Amino acid sequence: MGMEDAKERVIQKLYEYPKIKQRIKLLRFELENQKPVSAEDMLEAMCFAKGDGTGHNSGAVSNRTLYIAMNYQCAADTANSERSREIISRLIPLEQEASRIEYYLSFLSENEKTVLGLLFFKQRSLSEAAEAMASSVWSIRKLRDEGIDKLVEMYDFINEPN
Repeated sequence: MGMEDAKERVIQKLYEYPKIKQRIKLLRFELENQKPVSAEDMLEAMCFAKGDGTGHNSGAVSNRTLYIAMNYQCAADTANSERSREIISRLIPLEQEASRIEYYLSFLSENEKTVLGLLFFKQRSLSEAAEAMASSVWSIRKLRDEGIDKLVEMYDFINEPN
């Protein structure tokens, strides 16, 4: 992979970081706040099974209905479990990528981290970042380029064969 390709890949990762963090929060919320189907829900839904043929419910639940409800509860448990696995399978790679970005950023100088945070995470312009840091646009551009170059070296090092 060429240097420019690697640089574009790193820049893309920096731009994607805020979206990754948002998706992590959304998936964690969904995982923690799932409303599972309960046995009572299943019994209530199945309670219609033994009627007197007039189209209304006598209030009695047959053994067959209980068996069906148990099967549906088993299916509901499976569905609830599969939903959790689906969320986790999406969450883990996002958390790994966010963690990698955060770790690699920890090797940069404070100024480089601040500049990259302003430019990519907060999507500020060079002049806005310069103003925020009481610096010149040239200095901000230099810090940005140095930070990106260091990140490219880290990603390249990890992806190099031994």
